[in-house]
Amino acid sequence: MDFPIKCLLDEQKSYQWLVDFLHNGSLKSPYGDDLNYIINDSRRSPVLQYYGKISKKTFNIFTNTIFKGTHFKCSEIVLIIRGFLQGDSTAQLSRELKKDYQNLLELRHKFMECGFLNLDKSPLPDPVTETDEMFQNAGEKGDKHLSPIDPTSFMCK
Repeated sequence: MDFPIKCLLDEQKSYQWLVDFLHNGSLKSPYGDDLNYIINDSRRSPVLQYYGKISKKTFNIFTNTIFKGTHFKCSEIVLIIRGFLQGDSTAQLSRELKKDYQNLLELRHKFMECGFLNLDKSPLPDPVTETDEMFQNAGEKGDKHLSPIDPTSFMCK
């Protein structure tokens, strides 16, 4: 997954990225309400709070997601997701973002659980799978040698 590096720290662009990521680009009420009635909450700008006239409940882009109740800014959430997907350690993210390690670890576990629950459970197309088909090769193994007959020819003498 690519992350728009130039947009990561812009709150409005991060908000739009989260709408795309969390809601496939189209925010809908989890209660079936229209999105017409907006409560202005400048404390969480640009996160918009919606009030459902039918359900009489408020909601925002984080309702019914693992980020429900979060106090992270949109740009921080995008950076956290980026770190999770790129394999950064929780300790590293905690230091870089100056956030509590335990909170980030719990969030990572929720993120991983969501990924596991949404795994494609359909069987593989082949009845037999070779072990090497299950691993991604990182490239050629071993050192390149100048002379194929002298395996130590790469060493400085």
